[in-house]
Amino acid sequence: MRTGGSGYGLFGNVAGMLALLFVFASIRPAHGLVWIWDSSDLAWTTTLTDGSPIDTTLAEDAVTPRVAIDAGGMTYVVFNQEDTADTGIGRIYLSRYEPSGQVGIWDRETRTWTTTLTDGDPIDTGIAGRSAHSPQLAIDSRNRVYVVFAQSDGIRDHIYLSRYDGTDVQIYAGLGVWTTNLSAGSPIDANTGRSARMPQLAIDSNDQGYIAFHQDSGLASHIYLSRFNSADVRIWDVDTSGWTLNFANGDPIDTTLAREADNPRLAIDFLDNVYVAYRQNDGAFYNVYLSRFSVTGGVQIWNTDFPAGWTTTLSNGDPVGLSGASGDALGPDLAVDANDAIYIAYAQEDTATDRVFLTRYDGTEVQIWGAPWTTRFEQARPIDTGDAQADVPRVAVDSRNNIYVAFGQLVDGRNRIHLSRWNGGNMQIWDADAPGWTATPAEGHPIDAATGRDARSPEMTVDSQDRVYIAFNQNDGTADRVYMSRYDDTSAPSSPLVGIWNQDAERWTATFTDATPIDAGTGGNALLPRLAASHSDEVYITYYQSRGSENHIYLNVSEELGTPPTEPDEPPSDSKFDSSICFLSAFHFGELLAP
Repeated sequence: MRTGGSGYGLFGNVAGMLALLFVFASIRPAHGLVWIWDSSDLAWTTTLTDGSPIDTTLAEDAVTPRVAIDAGGMTYVVFNQEDTADTGIGRIYLSRYEPSGQVGIWDRETRTWTTTLTDGDPIDTGIAGRSAHSPQLAIDSRNRVYVVFAQSDGIRDHIYLSRYDGTDVQIYAGLGVWTTNLSAGSPIDANTGRSARMPQLAIDSNDQGYIAFHQDSGLASHIYLSRFNSADVRIWDVDTSGWTLNFANGDPIDTTLAREADNPRLAIDFLDNVYVAYRQNDGAFYNVYLSRFSVTGGVQIWNTDFPAGWTTTLSNGDPVGLSGASGDALGPDLAVDANDAIYIAYAQEDTATDRVFLTRYDGTEVQIWGAPWTTRFEQARPIDTGDAQADVPRVAVDSRNNIYVAFGQLVDGRNRIHLSRWNGGNMQIWDADAPGWTATPAEGHPIDAATGRDARSPEMTVDSQDRVYIAFNQNDGTADRVYMSRYDDTSAPSSPLVGIWNQDAERWTATFTDATPIDAGTGGNALLPRLAASHSDEVYITYYQSRGSENHIYLNVSEELGTPPTEPDEPPSDSKFDSSICFLSAFHFGELLAP
């Protein structure tokens, strides 16, 4: 197996570059590899069992990692880990992989990133005995890293916002103040006197960040929306139709009914309209609703009554999920295409079985898939394989506006992973037996590892070549393991294929029974993978896995060149090459080295 070091140099002339390509071709495969970070050797390795955690201590549990990548290739992983000083108290930590070839964790005492992971410090409020959880992160155009999380004030959970600004880690302290005194952090929730949970974070093109969360109002849980800009953090006040610094005046952005609302997800379109999908009790069951914030219209909700449209009278909001539902909708997920159409995927009970449905707002009206799209929600048709129990879906979009939905659904009593898509003309599902896309739902076949056990928690990302990566955990008969499948249609002529990674053969394979896990192989469960694609089409995957009695955070990467994703040295200053070719990832090595 291969082990990667910290980097390698480039020659400053054409002959040197060609020589490098020749040598590279002789020792590297003409295809990509999956690597894992080895914190002991400070290097990437394809010997996955040599992988080691990127969290702060082997003595305490670490769970729920999230990953994001900045424009310079820095890969950040935020996670929840029990504090070594207060066992059982959850804290928020931030690690990162630098393209120069090292993983570090934030050390508050030295105000630096350190490769001595045990020196890592929390980035939350740091108040003793107050547990933090549910971190999410996003990165703005200036590469500032924002982390939102829930943390107890000793009585109830509040929402807080920390950030790494390129120099230091700070927390929002109110009234426009960011401070490195983390204990001075001030909540950014509605201050209802009740707990706030499940924060979600997204950043628009002007580097304004939006945080959606649900919070108990005293009567029921509701959805709220806060926003930070260059000046301060505010919350939406329905009474004044504006943002307010008085968080106690924050109002729900849902239907304002005395009915529970939860599971918010948000996305921002290219016009900086902010969409929040969530589920709320409609009087009988939980259904899916859609609210949005626009600069011109403020906060609005979708009203399906004639004439259908956006309304600021939130109590007139109507479900955008299945009409005549006989059971609860599960948590929705949403994505935005290049035409600013919003797609919402969700599972909802239909005739005693949860099925997968797809709703969209196309810029004019909200429709549901009914073969074709329709505004008559009672005509909805599932996009899954048929009359079998389905699980929570995830949705992603590529640059050609293909909409992909990954979901779990029972096959012979086991939950299996499937992939459907809307290609602009047809709703299709992947038939792994054929293989190929089919418009006949019943012919859809799973894209998981075919271990004969349950597969769950699919997550997706799409790279710049429109390759769709799906990571999930599946039981191999001994423990839950992390696997990764991929849809790829980059060959010419077109030859679409869904494959799964086989680490033994170092290949993507359409023989799903040949799949091998990509986790650290500790012997314990590996769960809840999250992934993100870099600008150079490296896909970073993080997850937590039990190692002995504790869970820990690991980091893998899938790349296309057959080399670890370290940044080459800069060429000499007198190089005749433009700096844009200084990285080997700029070459299409799959074409240059293909047999």
